[in-house]
Amino acid sequence: MGCFLRNSLNLASVHVLAWLLVAIGNLMVAQHARCADHRYRVRFFGPLEANRSVRGDALWVTSINDRGECVGWMGTQIGDTEEPTWAFRLQSPDILESYGRDLEADGRRMASSINNDGATVGYWQNDQRTSSKPFLWDKTGVKTLDTGTYGNGGASSINERGVVAGALGRLPSDDHVAAIWRDGKPIVLGTLPGAKSSMAFSINDKDVVVGESDGLPFTWQDGTLAAWGEKDAFNAIRPLHINNDGDVVAYSTKGKGGFVWRNGTLAQLMNPLSTYSYVMPSHISDNGTIVGWAKGRSKYGNSACIWQRDGQGVDLNSLTQLTDDEHLLVATARNRHGLICGCGFQKGKPMGFILYPLTAGESDTE
Repeated sequence: MGCFLRNSLNLASVHVLAWLLVAIGNLMVAQHARCADHRYRVRFFGPLEANRSVRGDALWVTSINDRGECVGWMGTQIGDTEEPTWAFRLQSPDILESYGRDLEADGRRMASSINNDGATVGYWQNDQRTSSKPFLWDKTGVKTLDTGTYGNGGASSINERGVVAGALGRLPSDDHVAAIWRDGKPIVLGTLPGAKSSMAFSINDKDVVVGESDGLPFTWQDGTLAAWGEKDAFNAIRPLHINNDGDVVAYSTKGKGGFVWRNGTLAQLMNPLSTYSYVMPSHISDNGTIVGWAKGRSKYGNSACIWQRDGQGVDLNSLTQLTDDEHLLVATARNRHGLICGCGFQKGKPMGFILYPLTAGESDTE
Protein backbone atom coordinates (compact mmCIF):
# COMPACT_ATOMS: atom_id res chain seq x y z
CA MET A 1 0.00 0.00 0.00
CA GLY A 2 2.79 2.35 0.92
CA CYS A 3 4.66 1.40 -2.22
CA PHE A 4 1.54 2.01 -4.32
CA LEU A 5 1.02 5.42 -2.71
CA ARG A 6 4.62 6.43 -3.30
CA ASN A 7 4.42 5.29 -6.92
CA SER A 8 1.13 7.15 -7.37
CA LEU A 9 2.63 10.33 -5.93
CA ASN A 10 5.65 10.02 -8.15
CA LEU A 11 3.42 9.49 -11.18
CA ALA A 12 1.28 12.47 -10.19
CA SER A 13 4.39 14.59 -9.79
CA VAL A 14 5.51 13.62 -13.26
CA HIS A 15 2.12 14.64 -14.69
CA VAL A 16 2.20 17.98 -12.85
CA LEU A 17 5.74 18.64 -14.00
CA ALA A 18 4.84 17.76 -17.57
CA TRP A 19 1.80 20.04 -17.42
CA LEU A 20 3.92 22.90 -16.07
CA LEU A 21 6.49 22.43 -18.81
CA VAL A 22 3.78 22.48 -21.48
CA ALA A 23 2.16 25.57 -19.92
CA ILE A 24 5.48 27.40 -19.70
CA GLY A 25 6.25 26.41 -23.28
CA ASN A 26 2.89 27.70 -24.49
CA LEU A 27 3.42 30.94 -22.57
CA MET A 28 6.85 31.39 -24.14
CA VAL A 29 5.44 30.71 -27.60
CA ALA A 30 2.61 33.18 -27.01
CA GLN A 31 5.03 35.78 -25.69
CA HIS A 32 7.28 35.25 -28.71
CA ALA A 33 4.27 35.63 -31.00
CA ARG A 34 3.31 38.89 -29.32
CA CYS A 35 6.86 40.19 -29.65
CA ALA A 36 6.93 39.07 -33.27
CA ASP A 37 3.92 41.32 -33.92
CA HIS A 38 5.76 44.36 -32.66
CA ARG A 39 6.84 46.51 -35.58
CA TYR A 40 7.94 49.59 -33.61
CA ARG A 41 9.82 50.67 -30.54
CA VAL A 42 8.76 53.92 -28.90
CA ARG A 43 10.63 56.85 -27.47
CA PHE A 44 8.56 59.23 -25.35
CA PHE A 45 9.73 62.76 -24.73
CA GLY A 46 8.41 65.61 -22.63
CA PRO A 47 9.19 69.23 -21.81
CA LEU A 48 11.34 68.42 -18.78
CA GLU A 49 13.39 65.62 -20.27
CA ALA A 50 15.90 67.41 -22.46
CA ASN A 51 15.87 70.99 -21.19
CA ARG A 52 14.87 71.90 -17.66
CA SER A 53 14.29 75.53 -18.64
CA VAL A 54 11.43 74.39 -20.89
CA ARG A 55 8.44 73.61 -18.70
CA GLY A 56 4.81 72.80 -19.28
CA ASP A 57 2.23 70.09 -18.78
CA ALA A 58 0.74 69.86 -22.27
CA LEU A 59 2.25 69.39 -25.69
CA TRP A 60 1.34 68.62 -29.27
CA VAL A 61 3.70 67.18 -31.88
CA THR A 62 2.85 68.29 -35.41
CA SER A 63 5.56 67.22 -37.87
CA ILE A 64 8.71 65.11 -38.38
CA ASN A 65 11.36 65.37 -41.10
CA ASP A 66 13.55 62.67 -42.63
CA ARG A 67 16.30 63.38 -40.08
CA GLY A 68 13.90 62.49 -37.27
CA GLU A 69 13.52 66.08 -36.01
CA CYS A 70 10.11 66.92 -34.56
CA VAL A 71 8.28 70.19 -34.02
CA GLY A 72 5.12 71.24 -32.23
CA TRP A 73 4.07 73.28 -29.25
CA MET A 74 4.08 73.06 -25.47
CA GLY A 75 1.94 74.83 -22.95
CA THR A 76 -0.32 74.39 -19.98
CA GLN A 77 -3.41 72.32 -19.30
CA ILE A 78 -6.31 74.33 -17.85
CA GLY A 79 -9.23 72.01 -17.16
CA ASP A 80 -10.11 70.39 -20.48
CA THR A 81 -8.39 73.17 -22.44
CA GLU A 82 -4.82 73.07 -23.69
CA GLU A 83 -3.22 76.50 -23.96
CA PRO A 84 -0.27 76.62 -26.38
CA THR A 85 2.50 78.89 -25.11
CA TRP A 86 5.69 78.23 -27.05
CA ALA A 87 6.93 76.31 -30.06
CA PHE A 88 9.54 73.56 -29.79
CA ARG A 89 11.94 71.71 -32.05
CA LEU A 90 13.37 68.36 -30.98
CA GLN A 91 16.66 68.06 -32.87
CA SER A 92 17.88 64.91 -31.12
CA PRO A 93 17.08 62.93 -27.97
CA ASP A 94 19.20 65.40 -25.98
CA ILE A 95 18.51 68.73 -27.72
CA LEU A 96 15.09 70.33 -27.35
CA GLU A 97 14.85 73.96 -28.46
CA SER A 98 12.05 76.36 -27.65
CA TYR A 99 10.83 79.54 -29.26
CA GLY A 100 8.91 81.93 -27.06
CA ARG A 101 9.55 80.35 -23.65
CA ASP A 102 12.04 83.02 -22.60
CA LEU A 103 10.23 85.95 -24.21
CA GLU A 104 8.37 88.40 -22.02
CA ALA A 105 5.86 89.10 -24.77
CA ASP A 106 2.44 87.52 -24.42
CA GLY A 107 0.87 85.15 -26.87
CA ARG A 108 1.06 81.63 -28.21
CA ARG A 109 3.66 80.26 -30.60
CA MET A 110 2.81 77.11 -32.50
CA ALA A 111 5.15 75.25 -34.86
CA SER A 112 3.23 73.40 -37.56
CA SER A 113 5.74 71.96 -40.06
CA ILE A 114 9.46 71.20 -40.58
CA ASN A 115 11.40 70.29 -43.73
CA ASN A 116 14.60 68.30 -44.11
CA ASP A 117 16.77 71.41 -43.78
CA GLY A 118 15.25 71.98 -40.35
CA ALA A 119 13.30 75.05 -41.48
CA THR A 120 10.20 75.31 -39.30
CA VAL A 121 7.05 77.35 -39.82
CA GLY A 122 4.10 78.24 -37.63
CA TYR A 123 2.38 81.25 -36.22
CA TRP A 124 2.25 83.52 -33.23
CA GLN A 125 -1.03 84.73 -31.76
CA ASN A 126 -1.59 87.25 -28.99
CA ASP A 127 -3.53 86.33 -25.86
CA GLN A 128 -6.57 88.28 -27.02
CA ARG A 129 -6.50 86.42 -30.37
CA THR A 130 -6.81 89.72 -32.20
CA SER A 131 -3.47 89.46 -33.96
CA SER A 132 -1.47 86.62 -35.53
CA LYS A 133 1.84 86.51 -37.38
CA PRO A 134 3.41 83.72 -39.49
CA PHE A 135 7.00 82.84 -38.64
CA LEU A 136 9.94 80.98 -40.17
CA TRP A 137 12.43 79.42 -37.76
CA ASP A 138 15.65 78.29 -39.44
CA LYS A 139 19.41 78.20 -38.87
CA THR A 140 19.58 82.00 -38.78
CA GLY A 141 16.89 82.33 -36.10
CA VAL A 142 13.21 83.28 -36.08
CA LYS A 143 11.76 85.81 -38.51
CA THR A 144 8.23 87.02 -39.19
CA LEU A 145 7.01 86.36 -42.71
CA ASP A 146 5.79 89.30 -44.77
CA THR A 147 2.03 89.77 -44.51
CA GLY A 148 1.77 92.77 -46.83
CA THR A 149 -1.28 94.95 -46.39
CA TYR A 150 -3.10 92.18 -44.52
CA GLY A 151 -0.95 92.70 -41.42
CA ASN A 152 -1.72 89.24 -40.04
CA GLY A 153 -1.43 85.62 -41.06
CA GLY A 154 -0.28 82.11 -40.24
CA ALA A 155 1.92 79.40 -41.75
CA SER A 156 0.80 75.77 -41.79
CA SER A 157 3.21 73.88 -44.09
CA ILE A 158 6.67 74.11 -45.69
CA ASN A 159 8.04 71.94 -48.50
CA GLU A 160 11.58 70.90 -49.43
CA ARG A 161 11.90 73.89 -51.79
CA GLY A 162 11.28 76.22 -48.86
CA VAL A 163 7.87 77.34 -50.14
CA VAL A 164 5.44 78.01 -47.29
CA ALA A 165 1.65 77.64 -47.32
CA GLY A 166 -0.87 79.23 -44.98
CA ALA A 167 -3.09 82.29 -44.94
CA LEU A 168 -3.03 86.06 -44.83
CA GLY A 169 -5.39 87.84 -42.46
CA ARG A 170 -6.39 87.52 -38.85
CA LEU A 171 -6.58 84.02 -37.40
CA PRO A 172 -8.77 82.31 -36.25
CA SER A 173 -11.41 84.69 -37.63
CA ASP A 174 -13.00 84.24 -41.07
CA ASP A 175 -11.16 87.29 -42.37
CA HIS A 176 -8.31 85.49 -44.14
CA VAL A 177 -7.24 84.25 -47.57
CA ALA A 178 -5.04 81.31 -48.62
CA ALA A 179 -1.47 82.21 -49.51
CA ILE A 180 2.00 80.86 -50.16
CA TRP A 181 5.38 82.45 -49.57
CA ARG A 182 8.16 82.10 -52.16
CA ASP A 183 11.53 83.55 -51.19
CA GLY A 184 9.75 85.25 -48.31
CA LYS A 185 7.23 87.05 -50.53
CA PRO A 186 3.50 86.36 -50.09
CA ILE A 187 1.35 85.24 -53.03
CA VAL A 188 -2.42 85.33 -52.59
CA LEU A 189 -4.17 82.19 -53.87
CA GLY A 190 -7.67 83.65 -53.67
CA THR A 191 -11.02 82.07 -52.81
CA LEU A 192 -13.52 79.88 -54.60
CA PRO A 193 -16.31 81.73 -56.48
CA GLY A 194 -18.75 83.29 -54.05
CA ALA A 195 -16.62 82.44 -50.99
CA LYS A 196 -15.47 85.01 -48.45
CA SER A 197 -12.38 83.29 -47.05
CA SER A 198 -9.88 80.53 -47.65
CA MET A 199 -7.00 78.75 -45.91
CA ALA A 200 -4.13 76.60 -47.22
CA PHE A 201 -3.27 73.61 -45.03
CA SER A 202 -0.58 71.67 -46.90
CA ILE A 203 1.89 72.03 -49.79
CA ASN A 204 3.88 69.27 -51.48
CA ASP A 205 7.30 69.45 -53.14
CA LYS A 206 5.69 70.24 -56.50
CA ASP A 207 4.13 73.39 -54.99
CA VAL A 208 0.63 71.89 -55.17
CA VAL A 209 -1.51 73.25 -52.34
CA VAL A 210 -4.69 71.97 -50.70
CA GLY A 211 -7.01 73.88 -48.42
CA GLU A 212 -10.60 74.96 -47.95
CA SER A 213 -12.67 77.96 -48.92
CA ASP A 214 -15.87 78.57 -46.97
CA GLY A 215 -16.04 74.87 -46.09
CA LEU A 216 -15.26 73.52 -49.58
CA PRO A 217 -11.96 71.72 -50.29
CA PHE A 218 -9.73 73.03 -53.07
CA THR A 219 -6.48 72.30 -54.86
CA TRP A 220 -4.22 75.10 -56.10
CA GLN A 221 -1.69 74.39 -58.83
CA ASP A 222 0.17 76.66 -61.25
CA GLY A 223 -1.98 79.65 -60.37
CA THR A 224 -5.34 77.88 -60.62
CA LEU A 225 -7.64 77.35 -57.64
CA ALA A 226 -10.09 74.48 -58.24
CA ALA A 227 -12.82 73.00 -56.04
CA TRP A 228 -12.93 69.23 -55.59
CA GLY A 229 -16.58 69.14 -56.54
CA GLU A 230 -20.06 70.48 -55.89
CA LYS A 231 -21.06 71.83 -52.50
CA ASP A 232 -23.66 69.12 -51.84
CA ALA A 233 -21.04 66.36 -52.12
CA PHE A 234 -18.01 68.05 -50.57
CA ASN A 235 -19.35 70.50 -47.99
CA ALA A 236 -17.44 70.40 -44.67
CA ILE A 237 -14.59 68.24 -46.07
CA ARG A 238 -11.29 69.67 -44.81
CA PRO A 239 -8.00 68.62 -46.48
CA LEU A 240 -5.14 68.08 -44.05
CA HIS A 241 -2.10 66.81 -45.95
CA ILE A 242 -1.02 66.21 -49.56
CA ASN A 243 1.79 63.92 -50.70
CA ASN A 244 3.98 64.30 -53.79
CA ASP A 245 1.64 62.11 -55.87
CA GLY A 246 -1.25 64.46 -55.16
CA ASP A 247 -3.03 62.10 -52.76
CA VAL A 248 -4.75 63.94 -49.91
CA VAL A 249 -6.12 62.93 -46.52
CA ALA A 250 -9.10 64.88 -45.23
CA TYR A 251 -11.82 64.72 -42.62
CA SER A 252 -15.40 65.82 -42.17
CA THR A 253 -15.92 68.80 -39.87
CA LYS A 254 -19.42 67.39 -39.28
CA GLY A 255 -18.10 64.21 -37.67
CA LYS A 256 -18.43 61.86 -40.63
CA GLY A 257 -14.88 60.52 -40.36
CA GLY A 258 -11.76 60.51 -42.49
CA PHE A 259 -11.29 60.41 -46.26
CA VAL A 260 -8.68 59.93 -48.97
CA TRP A 261 -8.76 62.07 -52.11
CA ARG A 262 -6.98 60.18 -54.91
CA ASN A 263 -7.23 60.64 -58.69
CA GLY A 264 -10.31 62.81 -58.37
CA THR A 265 -12.20 60.38 -56.15
CA LEU A 266 -13.09 60.80 -52.47
CA ALA A 267 -13.06 57.51 -50.52
CA GLN A 268 -14.02 56.90 -46.90
CA LEU A 269 -11.18 55.77 -44.64
CA MET A 270 -12.10 52.49 -42.97
CA ASN A 271 -12.27 51.96 -39.21
CA PRO A 272 -9.53 49.61 -37.94
CA LEU A 273 -12.15 47.97 -35.68
CA SER A 274 -15.93 48.23 -35.46
CA THR A 275 -15.61 49.48 -31.87
CA TYR A 276 -14.17 52.80 -33.07
CA SER A 277 -16.76 55.51 -33.60
CA TYR A 278 -14.81 57.45 -36.23
CA VAL A 279 -11.29 58.02 -37.56
CA MET A 280 -9.16 61.09 -38.20
CA PRO A 281 -6.21 60.92 -40.64
CA SER A 282 -3.29 63.32 -40.19
CA HIS A 283 -0.64 62.55 -42.81
CA ILE A 284 -0.21 60.55 -46.02
CA SER A 285 3.24 59.40 -47.19
CA ASP A 286 4.30 59.18 -50.82
CA ASN A 287 3.80 55.39 -50.73
CA GLY A 288 0.20 55.86 -49.59
CA THR A 289 0.69 54.97 -45.92
CA ILE A 290 -1.60 57.05 -43.68
CA VAL A 291 -1.28 57.82 -39.98
CA GLY A 292 -3.84 59.38 -37.68
CA TRP A 293 -6.12 58.22 -34.89
CA ALA A 294 -9.41 56.57 -34.07
CA LYS A 295 -11.89 57.35 -31.30
CA GLY A 296 -13.78 55.05 -29.00
CA ARG A 297 -11.72 52.02 -27.97
CA SER A 298 -9.18 52.76 -25.23
CA LYS A 299 -9.69 54.21 -21.77
CA TYR A 300 -7.89 57.28 -23.09
CA GLY A 301 -10.60 57.87 -25.70
CA ASN A 302 -8.34 57.82 -28.75
CA SER A 303 -5.76 55.48 -30.23
CA ALA A 304 -3.05 56.23 -32.79
CA CYS A 305 -3.53 54.24 -36.01
CA ILE A 306 -1.84 53.45 -39.31
CA TRP A 307 -3.43 52.56 -42.66
CA GLN A 308 -1.69 50.94 -45.63
CA ARG A 309 -2.47 51.95 -49.21
CA ASP A 310 -5.07 49.17 -49.47
CA GLY A 311 -7.05 50.89 -46.72
CA GLN A 312 -6.41 48.34 -43.98
CA GLY A 313 -6.01 50.09 -40.62
CA VAL A 314 -4.31 48.94 -37.43
CA ASP A 315 -4.08 50.38 -33.92
CA LEU A 316 -0.42 51.37 -33.47
CA ASN A 317 -0.61 50.42 -29.79
CA SER A 318 -0.90 46.78 -30.86
CA LEU A 319 2.24 47.08 -33.00
CA THR A 320 4.46 48.79 -30.42
CA GLN A 321 6.39 47.61 -27.37
CA LEU A 322 4.56 49.43 -24.55
CA THR A 323 4.16 49.10 -20.80
CA ASP A 324 0.77 49.12 -19.07
CA ASP A 325 1.06 52.85 -18.27
CA GLU A 326 1.93 53.91 -21.83
CA HIS A 327 -0.50 54.73 -24.63
CA LEU A 328 -0.21 56.16 -28.14
CA LEU A 329 -3.04 58.66 -28.49
CA VAL A 330 -2.56 60.39 -31.86
CA ALA A 331 -0.15 59.84 -34.76
CA THR A 332 0.44 63.13 -36.56
CA ALA A 333 3.11 62.50 -39.22
CA ARG A 334 5.43 59.90 -40.77
CA ASN A 335 8.76 60.35 -42.57
CA ARG A 336 10.31 58.46 -45.50
CA HIS A 337 12.21 56.15 -43.17
CA GLY A 338 9.01 55.00 -41.47
CA LEU A 339 9.45 57.01 -38.25
CA ILE A 340 6.12 58.18 -36.85
CA CYS A 341 5.58 61.09 -34.47
CA GLY A 342 2.61 61.88 -32.31
CA CYS A 343 1.21 62.39 -28.84
CA GLY A 344 0.49 59.95 -26.05
CA PHE A 345 0.66 59.23 -22.35
CA GLN A 346 3.36 57.81 -20.12
CA LYS A 347 2.63 57.30 -16.42
CA GLY A 348 -0.42 59.55 -16.75
CA LYS A 349 1.50 62.47 -18.25
CA PRO A 350 1.00 63.85 -21.77
CA MET A 351 4.11 63.17 -23.83
CA GLY A 352 5.33 63.34 -27.38
CA PHE A 353 6.54 60.16 -29.04
CA ILE A 354 8.58 58.88 -31.96
CA LEU A 355 8.09 55.33 -33.24
CA TYR A 356 11.10 53.59 -34.79
CA PRO A 357 10.52 50.61 -37.13
CA LEU A 358 11.86 47.27 -35.88
CA THR A 359 11.27 45.32 -39.07
CA ALA A 360 12.22 45.68 -42.70
CA GLY A 361 9.63 47.05 -45.08
CA GLU A 362 8.45 50.00 -42.98
CA SER A 363 10.71 52.48 -44.80
CA ASP A 364 9.67 54.05 -48.11
CA THR A 365 13.32 53.86 -49.24
CA GLU A 366 13.61 50.05 -49.02
